[in-house]
Amino acid sequence: MMDTVHIQQGDYHLHLCLPQLHILPLKNINKIFRIALHPGWASENEEAIHTVGQFLEDQVAESKEAWTKASKEYQDGWRLIEKPARRRTRKEIEAAAAVKAHNEELTSAVKRSKALHDKWVKIQELWIDTKHQMNL
Repeated sequence: MMDTVHIQQGDYHLHLCLPQLHILPLKNINKIFRIALHPGWASENEEAIHTVGQFLEDQVAESKEAWTKASKEYQDGWRLIEKPARRRTRKEIEAAAAVKAHNEELTSAVKRSKALHDKWVKIQELWIDTKHQMNL
């Protein structure tokens, strides 16, 4: 699979790095998709259209797997911090802080992977909607 695709519309040429697509705002991604799928230039961008469609399917599947993996790690690794009835020693406080930091790391990993998956799903939906609007 290619990491970059070449899209053109007349004198306008665009080299798009697909793995970095999720960094762009959706409005800009929509503009890029409209340029690539424009009926007058779709035949010249045919290879790019096929590559982008396949890439988005792969990315959605990969991001779903990453989210599932992060969720499984969260379920397996998250630990409850018990509050003792007595005063805790410095060692117990440090141990509880380490457990809390580990729990927060697991939680943020799940949130990041879910957010990335949601972004790829939105990009794929935008791609499909734009294809339908352009009658491709």
